[in-house]
Amino acid sequence: MTEIKESLRPDAGRGVFATRDFEIGEYVCFYDGVKRPMESAEDHEYAAPDGNNNILIGKQNVDGKLEGVAQLINDYCALIIDDEDSDDYGIWKINGLKVNAKIQLYNLIASEKANVVNNNGNLYAIKPIKAGDELYYKYGENYWIFRSYLHAKSPLLKLYFIIRSKMLLIEKDYFIYRGALTLPVLIFRSLGLNKDDEIFKYLHISELNNKDKLIYLYGLIDGQIDID
Repeated sequence: MTEIKESLRPDAGRGVFATRDFEIGEYVCFYDGVKRPMESAEDHEYAAPDGNNNILIGKQNVDGKLEGVAQLINDYCALIIDDEDSDDYGIWKINGLKVNAKIQLYNLIASEKANVVNNNGNLYAIKPIKAGDELYYKYGENYWIFRSYLHAKSPLLKLYFIIRSKMLLIEKDYFIYRGALTLPVLIFRSLGLNKDDEIFKYLHISELNNKDKLIYLYGLIDGQIDID
């Protein structure tokens, strides 16, 4: 039903191609891998969302004659958020124009080009597929945001990612990071920030304690406050 060949997408490596026609709703193949929570996955070569807020870590020894080949299906385009997407103050914001323009463009193109959907590891056609067509499915912005987080160098960009993906939540002055109550100093440490970091001086919040610094940065990125 499918075969593995070099993808038609530049620098995408291998891809999966249909060897016969598929109608809308028809089963195509499955993702041979291990299911994990999205936020706990590490940076693997083959990893993709399963459509239910989990991530599938794919087996790399793929036999093109078997049905378990979906780990090689590419998203038609990638969403990469980097240094160029910050605003004039070097801050990435949830409502930032540059970031959201890039996300909207990704969603538009990836949705238009996707011809299969991943439902709990099983791939189904969402458009008529002809023999010889390459298969694409939309990984989704949360997946790409998490992948960007893994490669981010800037502590503030990492903070943007964990706030946007809700890995970090603030509830009544309690900080919930990756599902566990966490001290602000440990969150800063995981981001590569220390108490004398230049960003605190730049934002004029060096004198605040760690809790108030984190609340300020959270509000700044979340759009609740603006830089004076």
